[in-house]
Amino acid sequence: MQTRTPHWSPDPLDRRSFLRLTGAAAGASLVGAGNASAASYGPGAAFLGKVVKYTDPKLLRPSGELDVKQAKSALDECLGALYSVSRGDTVWSKLFSHTDVVGLKVNCLAGQHLSSNPLLVQVVAEGVQSAGVKPENIIIFDMQDAHLAKAGFEYNRGGKGVQCYGTGSDYDSQLTSQGKVVTNLSKILSTTCTAIVNMPILKDHLYTGISAAMKNHFGCIMTPHKYHHPKGGDPFVADNYAIPQIHGKERLILCEALTACFDGGPSPDPSRLSECLFQPNALLVSKDAVALDYVGFRLIEDERKKRGRPSLKEDGRAPMYIVTAAKYGLGIRDFQKTQLLELPKV
Repeated sequence: MQTRTPHWSPDPLDRRSFLRLTGAAAGASLVGAGNASAASYGPGAAFLGKVVKYTDPKLLRPSGELDVKQAKSALDECLGALYSVSRGDTVWSKLFSHTDVVGLKVNCLAGQHLSSNPLLVQVVAEGVQSAGVKPENIIIFDMQDAHLAKAGFEYNRGGKGVQCYGTGSDYDSQLTSQGKVVTNLSKILSTTCTAIVNMPILKDHLYTGISAAMKNHFGCIMTPHKYHHPKGGDPFVADNYAIPQIHGKERLILCEALTACFDGGPSPDPSRLSECLFQPNALLVSKDAVALDYVGFRLIEDERKKRGRPSLKEDGRAPMYIVTAAKYGLGIRDFQKTQLLELPKV
C-alpha cells in the first residue's frame, strides 16, 4: 500500500482562505441541532483525512459494463486499507449490525451515462448483508422512482430482497433547520434508516463547483433547488451535510469515479459527453466527506487544467463549502495533511 500526502496545492480555492479557515476550526460550532458541536459528528481520529483511491481500468469491461468480481476485490482492498486490517471483507461487521436498516444513497439524476452503477450498488448491498442485515432492511434510494429507473435500477417496495424506491413526496411534515438550510427531510433518511452508505458520483457542478460526498445529500431533502446558489454552494452544502440525521447516520462513503465529469455538470448535454467526461477508472472510499470532496475537487481541477479549461475559482464557482465544512469540524481541518492511500500497491 502506498501512502502519501497529496502534492496538490489548494491555490484554486485560495490558499490563504484554506489555511485561515481550517486552522481556526477547532472552536467552531454549528447553528441548530441544539447548537451541538460539529466535532461531535466527525469521522473519528483514526479516519480523519483518510481517503482510499483504487484505480484500475479493468474495473470496467471493454463493453463498459462493471466487472463485478474485480469491483468486489477492489472494495475489499479499500476497506482493508481504510481500517488497517488484512481482510477488508471483515469490515462490514464493524460498520453495521443485524439490527440496522441501511440506506444506500445513490445519485441517478444524470441518467445511465453518469449515475450510480447498479452492479456496484449490488456489491455494496451484498457487503452490508454479510454483516447480518436482512436484504429487506437495505434500501437503495434517491429522490424519485423515475430517476432510479432511468439509471437502470429495478423498483422494489415491500417485496422480497433489497428494497429500491425514491422518496417521491414522502418528506417529514416538520422542518429541520441547520445553519442557513431550512427544509424537510426524506422519511427514508429520517425515520426508516438507522445508517447510510453514501454513494455519490464525482461530477462538476454548474453552481456548487463539484458534486461528490456532501452534495449527494441534497437528494435527501425536499428543497435542494433553494440551495443551488452560484457561489460554490457555500455555506449551504456544508450546512445541509451538518444536519445530524444526515451526517450522524453516514457510516461509509463510496464515491464512484469510474467515469467522472469535469465540465458541464451535473447533467451534461448528451451531445457533448466527449467534451465533459473523463475516465479516472477509480473508486474513492472514506469516512471523511470533507477529505473525500477535497480529493475529488483536485481530480476535477487537474483534468480541467489538462483540457485547457479555467479553474473553478476562475470560473466563479470554487467549492468553498469544503472549507466551511472543515471549519465546522465535519472532517479534516488541514488539507495539507490529507492521507491519500493509492491502490493497488505498485
